[in-house]
Amino acid sequence: MGSMDTGQLILIALLICAFCGVQIVMVGLLVWYSAARRKGANKWTSFAKKYGLSHQPPGFMEGGYGSMGGKIDGRDVTVYTYSTGGRHRVVWTVASVRSSSPKAVTFSVGAKGFDGAVYKAFGAQDIVIGIKDFDDAFMIQSNPPELASALLLQNADLRAMIQTLKPYELQYKDRFASCRLLRSQADEAVLLNMLALARKLAETIEGSA
Repeated sequence: MGSMDTGQLILIALLICAFCGVQIVMVGLLVWYSAARRKGANKWTSFAKKYGLSHQPPGFMEGGYGSMGGKIDGRDVTVYTYSTGGRHRVVWTVASVRSSSPKAVTFSVGAKGFDGAVYKAFGAQDIVIGIKDFDDAFMIQSNPPELASALLLQNADLRAMIQTLKPYELQYKDRFASCRLLRSQADEAVLLNMLALARKLAETIEGSA
């Protein structure tokens, strides 16, 4: 076999450089992800300590920042992250507040998007409360159906909080009010707003006729 000419040597060198470049980029992304995750987890630890909650860090292979739980202003609260989607994983943050209401009702409202169109195509209800900007922006469901209007029409503060935070889903079910946002949320103000919205829904359910 003859010796390689200059062109072949250059091609091999370029291939080696490209391979090394990909490896460097992958390592860099892993380092960045680990640092961002550690920074977020530290924020959760600080948040839990500040508000008297316990913090359970995530497992090694889990996304997000784990879970926090305890009492804030006398209410049982839980904040946690979880992931869905397999290969194309999506991480969610949920803030949940326990309600004292014994009512067996369900309620949910969430920002409209592709998911809402899919759900409607399969027959999911989309309740209209008669406030155009709110009806256009959010998909509303409740059982009984009249509960949605009773909660939203009579509570401008609740509507304003929903319109400000724009949760992927605000839900009441099985005596828990919960607020769900996309991605791992670590900002203290965002976490407090999520808890405040969940608490507002719980209080509104408790005060409804």
